Amino acid sequence: MPRNPSRKTNVGAFSEEKMSRAVQAVLNGKSIRSVAKEKHLSFQTLARENEQGSTSSSQWEKYTICGKREAFKLPDISTPDNTYRTLAHEGNPPNIKEFVNPEDIRAYPKAEARKKVRQCRKKGKSIIATDIPEKKDIEEKQIVEDNNETEDEEWYSECTSNIFEPEIDPSNFEELERSLSKDDYVLIKFAPEN
Repeated sequence: MPRNPSRKTNVGAFSEEKMSRAVQAVLNGKSIRSVAKEKHLSFQTLARENEQGSTSSSQWEKYTICGKREAFKLPDISTPDNTYRTLAHEGNPPNIKEFVNPEDIRAYPKAEARKKVRQCRKKGKSIIATDIPEKKDIEEKQIVEDNNETEDEEWYSECTSNIFEPEIDPSNFEELERSLSKDDYVLIKFAPEN
């Protein structure tokens, strides 16, 4: 049975010239998706080529120095071309690409930790107390702790307030006007517990 070979990947499927034209169109301001559709290219391949093209070495060649001799030959290398400079004799306004973003200089602020003070457990000595001075110290501390522990004693508080509450006289209450029947509700006064 004859085999029908099919490509598993798109590696090398697009010509280099076609890809470079597409990358140039993206750099001119078109979106990657629209250029890929126009040129019949894979979106992922074009995005990868565009990313590699933006970080290619040709863009940074003018800033690299090969040796000390070239450094002395190029004294103005410390001021790159992408900084914004104002000159009185220049009449044309600067391009947007010449401005430096604040985010390029300083990153976005980050939130602080939610818990500022972390309380760890109290660290003690992790030893086997076989040495006589250490063992005696531990026993003395245990005795002091045992003496400090006291049982909860019951105590009765005495009334120290100056406010006097008079006793309620049951004769002051009016008698009920209606007769009681089954499932009626009545207020009952209970004697306080002492």
